[in-house]
Amino acid sequence: TTKPTQKECFEKTFAALFEERLRKDPYEVSEPIKDSVILNIKVDNIGKIVLIDIKADEKTKELLSTENESFEDSLRANLSMLSDNDATKNGQNVSTQFELPIKINVK
Repeated sequence: TTKPTQKECFEKTFAALFEERLRKDPYEVSEPIKDSVILNIKVDNIGKIVLIDIKADEKTKELLSTENESFEDSLRANLSMLSDNDATKNGQNVSTQFELPIKINVK
């Protein structure tokens, strides 16, 4: 398969795993949220996942934060749970960076 096809496959698989992880950690909010958030993520050549940036409305971040944990910290914690495999291509360690859009619909 081509490099763009491989990257698309990786990103779809990653998104599905991350969605599954987020569903295990439901958010409670004081008012409904229907928004989109874009995560800029890097997976380094040893498989460590790093949240580089979050593009989100400040109100959304505020509503999804708790007394004990910010929304960003919650995302970082959930991402770290996915960090357990080296990224390899043809036996060589590789890294990748991509944007992951997340649709939020919390009632």
